[in-house]
Amino acid sequence: MNFAINYVFTEVKSSDTYIKYPGTKWDLPTLKELINKQHKILLHGIIPSSGSIIDPHLCDCIEEFAKFVMITNQKWLSFHLDYKSRYMSNDFDETIKENIFKIRKYCGENIQILIENVPPAGTTQAWCMDPEIISGYCGKYDFGFLLDISHVIVASKFREEKVEEYLSKLPLDKVKEIHVSGYSKSPDGSYQDSHTECNTRVYKLLEYVLYKTPNCEMISIEYSPEIEDIALENLEKTEEYKNICVKQQFQLDRVKSIVRKINI
Repeated sequence: MNFAINYVFTEVKSSDTYIKYPGTKWDLPTLKELINKQHKILLHGIIPSSGSIIDPHLCDCIEEFAKFVMITNQKWLSFHLDYKSRYMSNDFDETIKENIFKIRKYCGENIQILIENVPPAGTTQAWCMDPEIISGYCGKYDFGFLLDISHVIVASKFREEKVEEYLSKLPLDKVKEIHVSGYSKSPDGSYQDSHTECNTRVYKLLEYVLYKTPNCEMISIEYSPEIEDIALENLEKTEEYKNICVKQQFQLDRVKSIVRKINI
C-alpha cells in the first residue's frame, strides 16, 4: 500500500508517501518545482481544469500536462464524476469518449482512468452519487474507482441511507485509490466534505472499507486547512504551519497503523 498527502505538506519524504497534486486552481510551474525537489507525485485531475470527466474542456491543456504525467510515471489519472450547469447542453457519453481518447492519446494507451464518487452540491447533481450510475460508468468505460470516504458519508446522509448499505452498492472491486478526510455538519443538519482533520468515524469506516477493497493501492489524506491560498515559501515559516504539519503526520501515522492492522 502507498499513501499520499496534500501538496502543502512538502516536508514529508518517504518511499511509500506521495504528494497529491490536484488540478483545479493549481499550476504546472509549482508542480515542476515539487518534481525538481525529488518528491513522488500523485496527480489528481488535469492542470488546469475542473477535474470532471464529463467536462468538455477537461483536456484543453492535456498536451502540456501529459509531459508531467510521463515524468512522474503515473499509473492512473483520477477524475470527478460530477455535474454542473455548464455541462447541461452536452452529450455526456460523447464528452466522456472524447476525453478518454485525448487522455490516452497524450498520456499513453495503458494509463488507467479512475472516477471518483462526488456528493451533491444540489438536487440537480444528485444523480452523480447514484451507485448504479457510478457502477454503470465503471463498467461501460472500464474505469477504475476512486472511493472518497467523506463523500460516502455526505451522500448517504443526503440519501437517508445507512453508510454500509450505500457502500455495498458501489463497485468496490474496482477501487484503486481511497480518499480520507474530515467532514462538517451544517446548521440545517446536512453534511459536507470539508477536508478537515479525520475523526474517529472516518478511521473506522476506512478500516471497514479496506476489508472490502482488495485491489486498492493508494490511500490519500485530503487534509487541507485554510492555508492553501498562502504562498508556500511564506507558509512554511509560520508557527501555524508547523502545528498543522503535526496534525498531518498524526493522520498519516494513524492511517498506516490501520493498514498494518489489516496486513495489507
